[in-house]
Amino acid sequence: MITSSDCGGDANLVTDQQPFRSQSVYITSPAFPLPYHYSLDCVWNITASSDYIISYKFTDLNIEMGVQGDCPFDSVEVFDGKEFNNQSRKLIICGDKAPDGEMKSSGSGLLVRCRSDHSTSFDGFRMVLTATLGPSKGCGGPLKALENEWTKLNVPIDPQTENYYPNIRCERNIEAERGNLIEIRLIELKLEQKPPQQAQQQ
Repeated sequence: MITSSDCGGDANLVTDQQPFRSQSVYITSPAFPLPYHYSLDCVWNITASSDYIISYKFTDLNIEMGVQGDCPFDSVEVFDGKEFNNQSRKLIICGDKAPDGEMKSSGSGLLVRCRSDHSTSFDGFRMVLTATLGPSKGCGGPLKALENEWTKLNVPIDPQTENYYPNIRCERNIEAERGNLIEIRLIELKLEQKPPQQAQQQ
């Protein structure tokens, strides 16, 4: 279990449950929402089950930024996989503007690193990470649109409930040959609806 006082640690999102149930974890800079300490070098090792990926989102961010908008003093870095290098680094951020939306790992591992220098500290960061089905399970991934051919897209279905799984995050990156357009037709839609009273309040 990771607590707010921890400087790094292991977060295991592995799930062998059948059917799949998504698991999430929050990680924060030490002492968040109080200012983080000086001279930090904290590493969180996030692991999901094989064939699953990790969806992550920053909910809070306030990290010292350089005068040119760069991050020479304090920073949060996200690495795709289990190695620290420029190829695996997906993100380095500071400042007080959290990235919009959710991001995803390409595999089942993710490293998060928080570093600070010897002076000046801010409130820090908070992020949520969720294990979700990956492309190998039929949830998202790249797709090549073929000329004059239709491809049917579905989301993964729980065989016990015959409904889609909860908390999944499936995104398709669809591409066609240069000069061609992509046509999409929605032929069936069955999604959860808000209760009538809640819908009327909005």
